[in-house]
Amino acid sequence: MAVGRERLTELYGDRVVDEIEFLLRTLDEIELVIQRGWEAYADDVLLQRAVEGSANRIGDTIRNKIPVQLQKDHLGVDAWSEWVDWRVFLAHHYHRVDPRRIWQDMIRDVPRFRRFIAEELLGG
Repeated sequence: MAVGRERLTELYGDRVVDEIEFLLRTLDEIELVIQRGWEAYADDVLLQRAVEGSANRIGDTIRNKIPVQLQKDHLGVDAWSEWVDWRVFLAHHYHRVDPRRIWQDMIRDVPRFRRFIAEELLGG
């Protein structure tokens, strides 16, 4: 059952809802890259860097702007922390980033997390 924007605002305030909506928009941007397909991603370093930047924004937003209580109540802190870990890996281990691994992470995790935010948290 969806929480919805109104209830989230009551519980956490407008600013947190704005940050959740920002996460949704950023996930939408990554989905645009996914729609282009593996070959386009693999052949275009700018797309790869765009995804890295998006991952940075997602991880930073979760770590600094999404209350831990919200994380505990919805999916659990570990699920949210995986996004922070992804950001840390891409930001600090960039010399070991394998585009195939990032692609697999994206196609597995982004649509699912986007759906969770859109349907379960924001309710629409």
